[in-house]
Amino acid sequence: MELYHHGVKGQKWGVRHGPPYPIEDRVLRAGTKLNSVAMSTRENTSNMSPENYRKKGTWMYTYNNDYDQKVYKGPFSKYLVMYRGAQYLDEHKYEVVKDLRMPTKEERVNEFLEVYNKNKKVVTKELADMRQMLILYKVGSEAEQKEFANFNPKKFDINDKDQQRIAYAMFNHMMENVQRYKTTQLYKKNIEKKFDAMVDDNNQGVYNDAKDPIIVFRAEQVLKTIGSQPITSDEIIKNTEEIREKLAKKGLNVKL
Repeated sequence: MELYHHGVKGQKWGVRHGPPYPIEDRVLRAGTKLNSVAMSTRENTSNMSPENYRKKGTWMYTYNNDYDQKVYKGPFSKYLVMYRGAQYLDEHKYEVVKDLRMPTKEERVNEFLEVYNKNKKVVTKELADMRQMLILYKVGSEAEQKEFANFNPKKFDINDKDQQRIAYAMFNHMMENVQRYKTTQLYKKNIEKKFDAMVDDNNQGVYNDAKDPIIVFRAEQVLKTIGSQPITSDEIIKNTEEIREKLAKKGLNVKL
């Protein structure tokens, strides 16, 4: 008996050209083009240069498909203008210069659980603080809000898969501001020892159905600058409406 696997015509391992569902790549290939939205105010224009942003050496939140481009140059840009005081917005363009190692979802969760096991007191307190914020601002669907309300960080059973999922979802909201929490700082320190980039779990499939958002570690080392272009008000309005229409077909509302 012989076993044959022909794969998919044109398939290249590690290259993100799949259907519209989350793809668990272990490697983000050199040559992949990535985009990132950067905001500035009149008082602070340092982010206007893609080179300055790249050389900061911080995590870079990126996207690399057409749908996500409309999400980030639409609702996300509108959010930055309305709630973060952005007066200038640019889309920075980069290229991956070497193959980047990426963790699977299981590995991402396990890294979080390891931080919890070694720092239970700190993580428990910060999860409790985030839980209060999520409840106060009614973040997520009704089902998610109910899960957050019923979850007690002080009684977190690390072996319970449902509790793992809820705790990890709450943790990912903390990842929006890595430097703000001790938990996320520890996670960042640990995971970037082993990997170069990872899927942005807080946004993939959650934030306006984003398909392929990627967090890149050490951007100054692994990306090169291609260019930058301003994001106009007309683009923001047009893209937001397109995303609103696409989400409405699924019975979903656009999120800012």
